[in-house]
Amino acid sequence: MSASRYATREYSGFPNIYVNPALCQITGYASEELIGQNTRLLRGPETDPETIDRINRALELGRDYEATVRSYRKGGVAFWNELFISPVADENGNITHYVEIHTDVTERRKAEENQQQLELAKRIQLSLLPDAPLRLSAAQIAGVCVPATHIGGDYFDFFENSTTIVITIADVSGHSVGAALLMTGLRSALRLETRIRGANGASPATILRELNEVLYDDLNKTESFITMFFTKYEPHTGLLHYANAGHNQALVLRASTNECLSLDSEGLILGALQNVEFEEKSIQLFAGDLLTLYTDGVNEARNPQGEFFGIERLRAALLRHRDLPPDEQVSRILAEVQAFCADYPLADDVAIVIMKALERSISLG
Repeated sequence: MSASRYATREYSGFPNIYVNPALCQITGYASEELIGQNTRLLRGPETDPETIDRINRALELGRDYEATVRSYRKGGVAFWNELFISPVADENGNITHYVEIHTDVTERRKAEENQQQLELAKRIQLSLLPDAPLRLSAAQIAGVCVPATHIGGDYFDFFENSTTIVITIADVSGHSVGAALLMTGLRSALRLETRIRGANGASPATILRELNEVLYDDLNKTESFITMFFTKYEPHTGLLHYANAGHNQALVLRASTNECLSLDSEGLILGALQNVEFEEKSIQLFAGDLLTLYTDGVNEARNPQGEFFGIERLRAALLRHRDLPPDEQVSRILAEVQAFCADYPLADDVAIVIMKALERSISLG
């Protein structure tokens, strides 16, 4: 970013009487091309006329003025020009000259626009996640997701589907806009596959197999992959059916014994190969049992000493907060992960989903 200064006998209509080398560098004009000319030389099709009018009105009143305006270099290349203009008066108070400072803020403006786009992308991405806990007579479910950067690839979802409750979590490789786009595609495909096939009793293994086939081409082209843990809970039987596509094993904390079980089932990550079969297993849940799904941003979070948060700290946190509602549990565990990291930034996105099983119910809601 560079700046320049020059003075004119009058702001509008009178020639430049001095320019410094920085202005030449910014605009591409030689000094002799600018001397005798006026700042109109830097205007072009996208120079805002209302901004120019405001500048003229301020200077007519003898006031300083600062604005960012679209200007043009020699050859017609546009740039963002942060312009500061100040009138210079003689001993009698008559304005005789204007001093202008021009600063090329194109890169800064681009960075600000990119930041705004990232903020918009973040809002859109987070809006696709459940925005409130799901409270049913048979279960309570809550989740949280915190991207390591503005946007990330972690995803979770939970919703009622026919006579079951779907709870899932996934991690798209990378932390870029591309990862967020793939996450959006995953959500759409999952919702569609679940709605169409779930009503007909499609199993978690079937859902993962179909998702892999649907997403394989896109994942292969972008050299990306997705890990995913998918579950279907039957409130009327208390059975939790689950399948895993290379994701962290979910945890079940038993209310009766305080035992914390790992749910293990075999399955490749989505996007690795076509025609993949996934292993499916089931576990009986009882009132008070907790199901926890999480991404590796939790267990792989590091403190300044390089230690991992790890599974055992997660198990201990679940045990400490087991009597709280799921929404408070996920908030407390997230706070513990962040406190563990201290000032060390999160290296990966963090997502946590917790379901608390209640009394069995024939119907949802």
